[in-house]
Amino acid sequence: MHTTMQDAPIGIPAVLRRAAALWSQRLIFDRTGDGLESSTIEQLLFDADALRQQLAAAGFREGDTATTLGWNSRDHLLSLLVVPAMGGVLHTANPRLPA
Repeated sequence: MHTTMQDAPIGIPAVLRRAAALWSQRLIFDRTGDGLESSTIEQLLFDADALRQQLAAAGFREGDTATTLGWNSRDHLLSLLVVPAMGGVLHTANPRLPA
């Protein structure tokens, strides 16, 4: 469907490319059990690409489903970015929900 609003769909890869172009050295923070850790958006995107390569090497393909179980953390953010960008479906498991 062609519209006059934009020439390309906005998806996670496009958002990541824009973040890299505009704010690559901007700091992001993650609170861990050891305190506060920081990294740049550039480093986050580098790590996201490494995760993408690892998932692809393990056989993860478009249409596959992945589940995460973890705290809201930088590692969880990576999975939230990478899995949908690869065309996969990401489920976040919550063990506190009843069966």
